[in-house]
Amino acid sequence: MSRRFCGVSFRVRPSRVRAGALSRIASVVLTALALVAAAALPAAAAAGPSAPSGLTATAVSAREVELHWNPVSGATAYEVWWGDIYYSEYVATTTQTTFRHTQLGPGETYSYAVRTVTRRGLSPLSAFVEVTTPPEAPTLVQAEVLKADQVQLSWQPGAGADSYAITEVAADGTEVQVTVLSLQPRYAVVQTVADTHHVFRIRGVSGTLLSLEFATVEVTTPPREPSVINHESPSPVPAGGDLTTRTAIGCRPLA
Repeated sequence: MSRRFCGVSFRVRPSRVRAGALSRIASVVLTALALVAAAALPAAAAAGPSAPSGLTATAVSAREVELHWNPVSGATAYEVWWGDIYYSEYVATTTQTTFRHTQLGPGETYSYAVRTVTRRGLSPLSAFVEVTTPPEAPTLVQAEVLKADQVQLSWQPGAGADSYAITEVAADGTEVQVTVLSLQPRYAVVQTVADTHHVFRIRGVSGTLLSLEFATVEVTTPPREPSVINHESPSPVPAGGDLTTRTAIGCRPLA
């Protein structure tokens, strides 16, 4: 093909562009357009959803923990995880801002985190919070009167308990401390009042935590036995002995 420019004639040969080159050019153009579109997005959209705040964990029984957190705008659901910052496992997904985790162990410590689920994706995990479940109360409690002022309480140990706290229910319904004379893993001896009806409550203890439930047992102590007075009899006169009459000074013996 001939062309003329400023009185000078020259020949132009059309070049052939290979299909591979066109594909590379298209890829570069699309990448550039994507970068421009990303730069135009709001900063919040580019950062993704935020993690829930205000996460709390409360033990509601020896084997259950309840979680609460603040809602996140745009969230379609929330994921619950447990573990720590180094290793965590998925627990469940919920559309609510509360979750109850069941079938846990008494007297154990657990750590939880949650994250937001949106149509754009997932948020990072929130900060972990720890909670320790309390021990269980003892079961099969029995009371045996040892003496009028002593009662032995026995029980089946509660899971997670390393000790026990014993109180007595007063006449007005309040709980008062009792005098524990002996405390063992399966029984205790407490001081009582004779001829009195007693109501005892026993809780499991793990560290500083008391079981949320308690076991109750009632017993009535007998009256105290009367004291026995030992009257001494006069000693008999030995056989062949001499019974001497003692005379008081200043008095004449009787005729």
